[in-house]
Amino acid sequence: MGFLIRVLYGLFIGAFERADAYVLNDVRRWHGLALMVLKNIESPELNIIDLAYAYFLSFIYSLTTESITITIFLSSVAWVISAFVLLKIMNLFSMSYRNMLIVLILFTFMPSSLINTGSGLREAYQLLFVNLSIYCAVVIYLYRDIRYWFLLVVSLLLLSQLHITFVIFSLFLLSATLISTRLRSINLDKPFLFRLFLLSIPVYLLISISPLFSLLDMEKGVIASILTYQGGSAATVDRATYKMVIPDMDSLGNFFSLSMFIIKGFFQYLLEPMPWKMSSPVDLVLMVENILRVILIYLGLRSFHYVKDTKRTVLFLFISSYLILEFVWSVGTTNWGTAARHHVPALGIMLLMGFMFKDHIGQFKEPLK
Repeated sequence: MGFLIRVLYGLFIGAFERADAYVLNDVRRWHGLALMVLKNIESPELNIIDLAYAYFLSFIYSLTTESITITIFLSSVAWVISAFVLLKIMNLFSMSYRNMLIVLILFTFMPSSLINTGSGLREAYQLLFVNLSIYCAVVIYLYRDIRYWFLLVVSLLLLSQLHITFVIFSLFLLSATLISTRLRSINLDKPFLFRLFLLSIPVYLLISISPLFSLLDMEKGVIASILTYQGGSAATVDRATYKMVIPDMDSLGNFFSLSMFIIKGFFQYLLEPMPWKMSSPVDLVLMVENILRVILIYLGLRSFHYVKDTKRTVLFLFISSYLILEFVWSVGTTNWGTAARHHVPALGIMLLMGFMFKDHIGQFKEPLK
């Protein structure tokens, strides 16, 4: 059903050109870039990240036909595969049929996901590789199956070609998988999490002030690159923009002001649009999605206090992966229309985080030492 709805929606866009302006413009843009690659036409729009997806589409066009319909069909297929991967993750823990059904319904009919995964954009592939990498990480942790390391690395390499944000997510997931398998006996209690947080502070500072990611064109440090990216995102200001002023590094000279700026942007990314800012039915839909997002985050954090051992580690992986991915998106996003699209790749993790161990809430729990 999800596949058919996405194909029909995509065909509706192609036939009548009736869709959100940003979605329609991006569909045309990727189609145009793919044709430029196919016909060896140079364009300043092509950069190292965009080039991968444009080359993929041009390769498909060379085998089939130069039609947007092909890209719509393939993105719908990618979404179906991502749904099967999500189902396999849920089966690893014998999730209740009721919760599995709710997850699959939300995964299928979430409006922002439906729009962005059924129109030939990158989001369907991003969602697929995020789900696949999470599945591999969980299997590696549970069964120590070395074969899944290869699939995990390949998934993350392909994912990193779809947007620079996923480079950071990939490094995190690889590190988390390696650490969790090496230190499987660790109890993720509050003192351990606090120590983990303290250890992350110098790493954050090192990344922020050093040319650690020079290969990613971040010679001035990650924070400087983030502000540059935000400046480009905010170049077009419309009613959905929630970051009207993009500060420079001088105005964020101290750690406190920098942290407040980033934290505020993170909550805006998760919660905008606010009720008093809504001016269209689309805004209402996005607000409902945001309410659901908050509920699922709460359920995930609540469940964490009631699960133990292996389940606790897996849930910690879900929560941390989701928050890392959403946080990295948030620092470069300036309006809630773009935020709705950026929420799509983490949809599967969000649903797993909220529903995987929800039934454990309220059960007897030994007090944490």
